[in-house]
Amino acid sequence: MNRAYLAGILLATLAWSSVAQEKAPGRPDFNGIYPEMTRADFDALYPVFAKGCRKMPTGRVYCMYFGTSSEMAKEIGIPASWIGAEPNLNTFAGEPVESAFVTLDPSSEKIFTLSFELYTRSFDIVGRALTKRFGKPHTRTSRIRDRTGAEFDQVQMRWTIGSTIVECEKRSGSMDMMKVSMVSRAAMAIIEKEIKAMEAKGAKDR
Repeated sequence: MNRAYLAGILLATLAWSSVAQEKAPGRPDFNGIYPEMTRADFDALYPVFAKGCRKMPTGRVYCMYFGTSSEMAKEIGIPASWIGAEPNLNTFAGEPVESAFVTLDPSSEKIFTLSFELYTRSFDIVGRALTKRFGKPHTRTSRIRDRTGAEFDQVQMRWTIGSTIVECEKRSGSMDMMKVSMVSRAAMAIIEKEIKAMEAKGAKDR
């Protein structure tokens, strides 16, 4: 996991940390996957997804899965037998999934973060499904620009359910892609510590 990815998760969380959220009972999950899930349980539930796991320089394990409709998978040459091979991961709230990502902590062998990427056109349906499940979110709206200067609407929805943070972002990475993510508060504390360490190292190297 690189610095930009870690920073993105942390900054989004810090920006929302002082806002009261609607609470929903129970442990949240995305298609059966949840923060703190063990590696053994993850491997047993989604064996093909688990095949896409690779250890990063940080020591953390990063896993990728591509849904049936994934254009990215075909572009980068992912084996056809892997694309869409987990039926329960090919849709989210009935909408086609482009890709799914999971990171696992090497020391505990538990899931650290997880996210699903879909096309932005699915945002309204996914947002309604999450609201029905978790209750009213805190919502932030803004305007953002792409590299050409074109302006787009941005919507960020956030729920805090016990020790878990759930977010739904209308535009993430590109104007055409949205993201739904889940992370535990414990994972956020570790991410914050890692970013501070990287910033300190960067300052020392300058």
